[in-house]
Amino acid sequence: AHMGKNELEDMPQGWGPDTVKATEQFVRDELAGMDGSHDWWHIDRVRKTAIAIAQREFRDEWVGQQWNRNFKEIVELAALLHDVRDWKYSGDADAGAKAVEAFLDGLGPLLRPSDQITARVTAVIKRIGFKDELSAILSGGVTRSELPHELQCVQDADRLDAMGAIGIGRTFCYGGAKGHAMHVPGVGPRENLTKEDYVNSNANKRTKLHEHVDTTVNHFHEKLFKLKGLMKTKTGAALATLRHARMVHFLDMFHEEWEMKDFEFSDDARDDP
Repeated sequence: AHMGKNELEDMPQGWGPDTVKATEQFVRDELAGMDGSHDWWHIDRVRKTAIAIAQREFRDEWVGQQWNRNFKEIVELAALLHDVRDWKYSGDADAGAKAVEAFLDGLGPLLRPSDQITARVTAVIKRIGFKDELSAILSGGVTRSELPHELQCVQDADRLDAMGAIGIGRTFCYGGAKGHAMHVPGVGPRENLTKEDYVNSNANKRTKLHEHVDTTVNHFHEKLFKLKGLMKTKTGAALATLRHARMVHFLDMFHEEWEMKDFEFSDDARDDP
């Protein structure tokens, strides 16, 4: 019999650390061979960040020194599994949630979470993506109050990993994997980017209506610079402000060098041996 909401505390002995270990192995196998933007180390960073956000933001999920109703495991499982069969690579928006559900349901009786926990984990995976908030961005705002706590933690952690120095590295890594140019002078970012535009770019689909050259530099304007305004937690927003500024500074230097404006500062250096 599957456990109902009130029986969450009666999870099997192995549920928790051993379930997380089995999940780690599954994710390592799933992501083997992925480029450095979506590899195991991205997952590991998101997991650690999501748990740290959870500890700071949601003290009501603690009872004494214990997490309330397996909240930590739900956050950790969702973070570990959030990029399985990612649509940007698989081309199927539903593939991730289906694969995650099949994996969790297929675990042995000592490891398998309850139906309710599996549903909470898969709900995060269905809603974590940037593409699903594009319509909300265009209509002028994203609300956080009704979102499940675990989604707020994992989504903010995933977005923080797309920002700052690591975000810069990942973006160029992803652009290289997709065959995008770094920068093409005269090709500006798309304004009012729609979900369809974003999906077509990442799926490498081209139609006569979407004859668009994708560049990594434009990805900063089309996506990464918008993330700061989409954070759901105070911790996430504070870190996003810092990491956003690092990206802006980087892009300023990138264009300065591309346009050779730094030649103005090179006179002093020329005299050095």
